[in-house]
Formats: sequence, structure tokens, C-alpha cells
Amino acid sequence: MNNKALNMLGLAQKAGKMVGGYDATNIAILNKKAILVFIASDISNNTREKVLFACQKNNINVCRQFSTAELSHIMGKNRKILAVTDSGFAKAIMKKINEGE
Repeated sequence: MNNKALNMLGLAQKAGKMVGGYDATNIAILNKKAILVFIASDISNNTREKVLFACQKNNINVCRQFSTAELSHIMGKNRKILAVTDSGFAKAIMKKINEGE
């Protein structure tokens, strides 16, 4: 588990720089507001393919490293898909993930 990356996700959520759930994330992707999308590692294949297609079409980075339980804990609600909408948070989170923190 990547505790520092999850902590950064929590900060982004508290700062209002993140949306969660399929519909909100899809709107953020289509409106070009999503910078980084998180898809739960245990999400259904159909939903994963839809979100991956939208992200690839809009050149958005995707992370599939965390489980539904981990993403839901960050949001305080059951969520399988999240989108970070702030480039500063997105860069910091990706840095933590790449460093394995």
C-alpha cells in the first residue's frame, strides 16, 4: 500500500480538488478538468474499459493501484473511481506513487 500517496489523495479531497464516482469523474474527464484518474483495481471490466477509453481519448493519466476499500476510505463514501482536478496535487500524488511511498 502506498500510504503517502493515499494521504495526498485525502488532502486533495479535503481541498475540494477531487471528484468521486462514475458520473462526476466522467463529467470531469469530458470537461477536461480531470488531471489524474484513479480506477479501483477490483472494478468491473465494463466500467474499467469505459473509463480507460475516455481517459485515453483525452490524454489523462490513470492509476489502477488502489482497491475500492482504499479509494472509498479517502472519500468517506463507497467510490471506485476518483479524479484529481488540480495539476499540483496530481503531480505530487504521482511522484509519491512512482517513489513507492
